[in-house]
Amino acid sequence: STAKESLWNNQTWKELWYKRRWEGKVLTEEKKKRKRRDKLLDSIPSDVLDSKTFDQMSQNEVMEAIITYMNANERRLESRKRKKLERRKHREETREWKRSVKEQALNAKKSRAQAFRKEAQSRSNPLSFTPSVEIMQQLRAERSEKSKRAFQTRLMNSNSSHTSSSNEMTKLRRHYKEGFDDDSDDISPVQAILRIDMALDHKELPSSSDIEIMLKPGRLGRRRHVLKRILNDCFDLRGKCVPPSDDISNEDSLLFVTKCTID
Repeated sequence: STAKESLWNNQTWKELWYKRRWEGKVLTEEKKKRKRRDKLLDSIPSDVLDSKTFDQMSQNEVMEAIITYMNANERRLESRKRKKLERRKHREETREWKRSVKEQALNAKKSRAQAFRKEAQSRSNPLSFTPSVEIMQQLRAERSEKSKRAFQTRLMNSNSSHTSSSNEMTKLRRHYKEGFDDDSDDISPVQAILRIDMALDHKELPSSSDIEIMLKPGRLGRRRHVLKRILNDCFDLRGKCVPPSDDISNEDSLLFVTKCTID
């Protein structure tokens, strides 16, 4: 308000107010020094002040200890400032090096782009992202020739495989037919079944050695079917049959499927 503003403009009242408000509260240089000394004394541990060694020290020794402590603090402070300046200098150098590397990379990129642009301009044909008609025709002709060669190779391979498979089957049949009476030591059960089938196809009796080889213990496919065919073709037996039981006196009689529950 206007009354307050005129009151503050009065220098005498202003000095009195300042004296009442801040008298004894403003720190002078002497008070600041005393406060710093009190703070340093408070920071000294109590066990140091209460120790017998401290009581035995003279005034000069205490002053030397304080001076040594202050000098050590000053050296520590200077060392920290120096390290801080070194780190700042290192950061600035690193920042400058990164900036220079980035500028060099940009300049190199610009130079490559300019060189590529000059090379493209020096060519007779303009820069194009699509091949010309002649190049497309040449590529199509090359693909056509490649497809023709692949088709011819596939035909040759198929003919050779068919011929070789036919020759192998012929040789296999001739081998089984010619070696019908050979030694049976080296014949496997599968070969024995094939020889039995061949003999039955030619209306002949199969070899007993082949049947013995086929009846050897072990897993073998078509064994049951071949046995049925032998009974049917060679012995004119129809259906499945089993040996007679012990209570039947006639040893030559057979129990057929109509009288037996065995599958």
